[in-house]
Amino acid sequence: MKNLFGKFILTGLIIRGIGFLLNFIFVELLKYQIRPVYFFVMFVDFWLGYFNSRYVVFKTKDKSHKKTLTQFLIAGISFRVLDWFIYIAIVERINFNILLSQFISMVVITLLKFIVLKKIFKS
Repeated sequence: MKNLFGKFILTGLIIRGIGFLLNFIFVELLKYQIRPVYFFVMFVDFWLGYFNSRYVVFKTKDKSHKKTLTQFLIAGISFRVLDWFIYIAIVERINFNILLSQFISMVVITLLKFIVLKKIFKS
């Protein structure tokens, strides 16, 4: 796929699908609390996202692994904190379904992430 954003979205959907599945299993089926479960979901998403961005989407070879990981970590923590707050606010304050809330948060964060990650891995 030549379009970076298209590749980012497609591979991101696969990663997010894993997150949706984990969230559903732990919250709906196993009845764990939503806060620690979503933290775990974001942790898994972070590592899958790093490898996906570096090796699949942006195919970064000439940049320092340490530098890109550090930048990705800082950006990732910022996005995950924002993601967590958006998700919890929607679930607890608006009382939306957990999966719909996760989807809304995902759309907002995805757009912001692409812009930042392109700068990290392509500049």
